[in-house]
Amino acid sequence: MDNELLQKKIEQAPLSHRIKEIAAIRIRYGYRRIHTLLKREGWQFNHKRVYRLYRQEGLQMRHKPPRCRGERQAPG
Repeated sequence: MDNELLQKKIEQAPLSHRIKEIAAIRIRYGYRRIHTLLKREGWQFNHKRVYRLYRQEGLQMRHKPPRCRGERQAPG
């Protein structure tokens, strides 16, 4: 059984590496957009696998900090 898990990890290593590369370049991309990019590149993987690997690598989409809204000044 452990041999099967090791085999799966070895098979998924290139995909995991590519997900990390894309996430480093495209900081604001989540797993859905990364899955779309991988599909365009010719990878044949399910979105659930991409999500699982995305989470295993500890990747998270980075959010923009909220803008400060200054008080409006009265004209004149």
